[in-house]
Amino acid sequence: MGRNLALNIAEHGFRPVVYDRDPEVAAAVPGQNVATLGALAEALARPRRILLMVKAGQPVDDVIDSLRAHLEPGDVIIDGGNSHWMDTPRRAEALADDGIMLLGAGISGGEEGARHGPAIMVGGDERAWQIVAPVLRAIAADVGGEPCCCRFGPGGVGHFVKIVHNGIEYAVMQAIAETWIMLRDLAGLEAAEASAVFARWNDGLLGSYLMEITADILATPDTLADGALIDKVDNVAGHKDTGRWTGEAAMALGVATPVLLAGFFARGISADISVRAAAHHSAAGAADVALDDLQAALGGNGDHGLQRRLPFATGGMAGLRLGARARDGRPRLARWLHPAGTSARAHCRGIRGIARLVVPRCRYGARYRRSRERLAANGDAGRRPGRFPAHHVGRLGRL
Repeated sequence: MGRNLALNIAEHGFRPVVYDRDPEVAAAVPGQNVATLGALAEALARPRRILLMVKAGQPVDDVIDSLRAHLEPGDVIIDGGNSHWMDTPRRAEALADDGIMLLGAGISGGEEGARHGPAIMVGGDERAWQIVAPVLRAIAADVGGEPCCCRFGPGGVGHFVKIVHNGIEYAVMQAIAETWIMLRDLAGLEAAEASAVFARWNDGLLGSYLMEITADILATPDTLADGALIDKVDNVAGHKDTGRWTGEAAMALGVATPVLLAGFFARGISADISVRAAAHHSAAGAADVALDDLQAALGGNGDHGLQRRLPFATGGMAGLRLGARARDGRPRLARWLHPAGTSARAHCRGIRGIARLVVPRCRYGARYRRSRERLAANGDAGRRPGRFPAHHVGRLGRL
């Protein structure tokens, strides 16, 4: 991602100075390449703006310690990795003794997003943000003239928003995986048939990047043998710290995130092949359930069942709100959400926005219309139904 971010920066009219331990990586980026951190600091205009793309944890501390001797008051370091949000204020406080400012920036979109437009979630000092904002906003994904980049608040809130985003993704992927299992084992659908179901849902209320790629994956054939590629892939999934951190934060804040935690534990269980094999052989065979009956049980055309599962992931949004209050900050989520409060304003390349992945557009959907009809029948036609069903954890419209 670091190389692609540097290419993105260069493409937007800035001249990056690039340092990497591997000279070949640095040489692949247009601009000035240097061999040492001292040379990097010497080549940069003042105040220096240094973006670190380093593995989270001790490596970030080590690089900052190595840079510190070469920097001056007023310089800004941006930690663009998936650091724990509590590490950011600790590092910022230590650097403040030398007048150096630190920002924590969650960068989402993967390698492709880094190259063509990531979503950037920044936390830290307002003065530091004003120094780096022109570059970060220029390289971020742009939707309707608005860059997917802003400062959410002080301290480590930028990294906090990013890890919650990752945790929500855990929950959405778990809900999709459980739905695929039901379609396969209960309705008896082949991968290609299930792909058509997901594709249809993607055209409706559940339209999202993850739903789209699920349909694509299930439709992909094995080019070396018969059958679908999904049936040949080793179904073992790992996890990174961000999912665990989100679960720990949710429990500390008293926010219910059952689907997120189910997704985290499912990934751990997936690695224990012997236990899974024993459980699989002891289970009963697949049930014979017609797809129409399964969809009726799920509600509507089947997507309502997935909709009921997904809103529990919005506990992540409630966690953002509670976490902000606990830290005397307030994440600026409003500008990332549709005025209706139920879908993201920005595509944000690789993530399609935080909210759109998880929250059905209930205000404009059948559930909202039914609520209006019930109110009208009870003589309360002038009253607006709640923006979200009662089972939603948190209320995004009030964040």
